[in-house]
Order: sequence, then structure tokens, then C-alpha cells
Amino acid sequence: MRRLAVFALLPNAVFAVLSPFVFLQHPLVNVDYLVVWALAGWLSGAATGLLYGFCLLLDALVSAEGIYEFSTADALANAQYLAQLDLGRVLAVAGLLLACIAGLALLAVHVAGWRGGARAPRHVRIPAAIAAALLTVATPLSLLELWRHPLDPGTEPRFAGSRAVEVVESAAAAALGTRPVYAGAEWRGRTLLRDLAAVPAKAPPYNVVLVLVESDGLLRNERDEARVLAPLTGKEVARRYKVASGVQRFSGSTLAGELRALCGLRGPAVDAETARALPPCLPKLLARRGFETLSFHGNSGRFFDRERWYPQLGFDLTYFAEQMQITARRPLAECGTLIHGICDLEFLGTLRRELAPAAPKQKFLYWLTLSSHLPVDEVLARDSTLDCEETASLPPDSPPCGLARILHTVHRRIAALALDPAIAPTRFIVVGDHAPVFPVRADRDLYDEARVPFVDLVPL
Repeated sequence: MRRLAVFALLPNAVFAVLSPFVFLQHPLVNVDYLVVWALAGWLSGAATGLLYGFCLLLDALVSAEGIYEFSTADALANAQYLAQLDLGRVLAVAGLLLACIAGLALLAVHVAGWRGGARAPRHVRIPAAIAAALLTVATPLSLLELWRHPLDPGTEPRFAGSRAVEVVESAAAAALGTRPVYAGAEWRGRTLLRDLAAVPAKAPPYNVVLVLVESDGLLRNERDEARVLAPLTGKEVARRYKVASGVQRFSGSTLAGELRALCGLRGPAVDAETARALPPCLPKLLARRGFETLSFHGNSGRFFDRERWYPQLGFDLTYFAEQMQITARRPLAECGTLIHGICDLEFLGTLRRELAPAAPKQKFLYWLTLSSHLPVDEVLARDSTLDCEETASLPPDSPPCGLARILHTVHRRIAALALDPAIAPTRFIVVGDHAPVFPVRADRDLYDEARVPFVDLVPL
């Protein structure tokens, strides 16, 4: 019983204690530890400790992948991009995590007093049979959950599961080239995709700017949400635009948000191969109507392989950090914490020039913002006019306050661009990609877990 408590109950209890405070998606029982408990009768103490530590590491990584709205398949597919993050922060977190895991593994082996042996007696074979039975039950439970919710990357077994099985399932699906499943995204109100579908051969009488705003989630406090969006919905904007605002359901990471905003679909992350097989998305639909289609993003085009699959969606020109710095008239300022890139406000001059009335063709400009990516870059929040003292749910000097101040500034600058008399008639669609991925559960609970806001400005 002592060994069962140390090898099976202790690690699951650690995650149960942390879950109310840190956003960790963890089943009630991870049966991997039961397997370690069973195998320990055949292994040495050192080998048992290593196996126990490996299960802890795998459990921590898979439990935490949901913080950034990744599924296990997405995490495996995109692990290569970790090298493009701020390595100092990544290594510091990894070092702390490994130190905690090593400590728990040493504690387990020491407390259990397990030395292992070449032959397993009856009292070891019994737990081995129990662990095997539970693992056999956990595997179909995992598959059943994924079958019931194939489009929800956060889906995982609630009661019993195996992290090893999940990873193997995802790796096998990737190796076999399983065809991704996509479905229509749920919108409320008028959308550009619906407008184009209603009149297939007609081009809108204006340019179109679609802004997908990083971490622009829907605050549960309606008044505070209205304050953050106020620059886009105020009286001055309403004099020149028909203002429509609402919510859109989301699931997944920014990659899923791009698929939803550009193609009206939800499902797994897109790559160059799957992008070719998608139904026509906004860039292709508008290109067929004579629009020039351009995309802008302040990060590297190599990150998440966007430089390869953006053109597959129908963009004529794609501008990432590399192209921006080369073509800019001056060096563009960079900012960010975990992910560095060109600051969002550096794009506005480029967008203004592209929307000049003298342009020979109508334009569709897609802008994926970056500066509000978490962790919050507090430097960017200093000049905001939003005062968190006036809000009910955003404590001053907190990460949610800093994020709200950054988003308010982005919205204010987009509104200023929309009101600029020097641009041609333009429709502005501003929508969030996903709720903010705060690791602290109390911060995360300030936002709707399934919906993001959007504002649609149609020129009068």
C-alpha cells in the first residue's frame, strides 16, 4: 500500500492540488504511474526512478499544452518551433520543471524502498495485472472522448487516461497521414464570408481589412469588455461606419483562429498540404473578384511555417518580419517577451499606404497582430489610455490589466486608421483569435472560455 501510494496516488495528487491554481488539463487518474508501480518489481531502483521521472515529465508537458490551446497532435507537430522562442525563458522554465520532477522521482524511490529484482513475486504480479487492466480501459476511454469531440483540441479523458497512449495515438495519426476533420465555424451576425456567398459574382464596393488580434478574449464583465472595445464602437466611428459587434465561438490556438477567420472553418492547425485541400478561403474568393490580397505579421514567416501555407490560401503577397525590415524606410521597432517580433503599431503606416485611393485594384489586407501575445510585455501597456482603476474585474498592475491596456491601444490605432480621411472606403473586421492563455487559473477565469469578440465596420 505504501508503494501504491507513492507510485500512483502521489503524482496524481500533485496535479489535483495544482489544478485549482494553474491551468492544467489532467484526468483524475493517469494510469502510467500504475504501470511504473507494476514494472518496478522487475527493475532496479535507478531504472524505476528514471521511468517514474519520465512519466512525470510527459504528464506535465501534456497537461500544460492546453495552456496555449494546443492538442497533443499540435504540440508534437509544432515542437520544432520552440527553438524560435526566447530560449532564456524556455530553459529557465524547463530547468525548474526538471528539478521538481527529479525531486519527486527520488522521493518516490526512497520512500518506497524499492530495490527491484530479477524475478517478480506474486505480490508484484498482482499490481502488474491491475495496472494492465486499467491501461486497457483507459485507452478506449481516450479514443471515445476524441471520437465524440474530434474538433476540440482541449478534449481529453476526465476520469482515467494514459499520457503515453495519447502521445502514441497522436504520433501514429501523424505518421499515417490521417486526414484532418474541419467543420463550419459558428458566427453570429453578418460576416464577409456570408456576404460573398450571397452574391457570388459581385465584389464589395470597398477595400477589406481583416485584423486577427492576438489574445483578444471576451471579458466576462460586460462593462469592462465594452471599455476595451470602446475605440472601435464609439460615436465618432459610428458617423462613418455601420458598426456591428458580437461574439464568435473559438477553439484551439492562434492557428485555429486564422483558419476560422480566413476560411470560416474550425479544426486542426493548417499546414501547406492541408491548405491546398481546403474550400476557397477569403483571399481566394476576393482574388477571384479582382482584389489584390496581402498579409502582414510581425513574426518570422518560418514560425509555424506560415510562409508556405499563407500563399496556398490565396495571398498574392505575404509580409513577415524579414520582408518588413528589408522594405521599410527605417528600422522597425521590435517588442515582445516569449515571442519577439515587429511591434503592432509599426504596421499602421504600411496599411495606410496600401489603402490609398490611388491604388489600381481593390485590396484585401489581413493583419495578424503580435504585441498582445502572452506573457504580457508591460512596456507596451504604459502609454495606454485605459485605466484599470475604473474597471470592476481588472486589478491594476496585474497581467490581465496590462493585456487590456495593450488591446485598447491596438483598437484605438485601428479606429484612427478607419477614421483617416486619406484612405479609400474600407471595411474593417476586427476579431480575437482565442481567450488569453494565462497559466494562472484566476486570471484565465476572467474571460469567456468559448467565445471571442468581433467588431465589423462597414463604410456608410
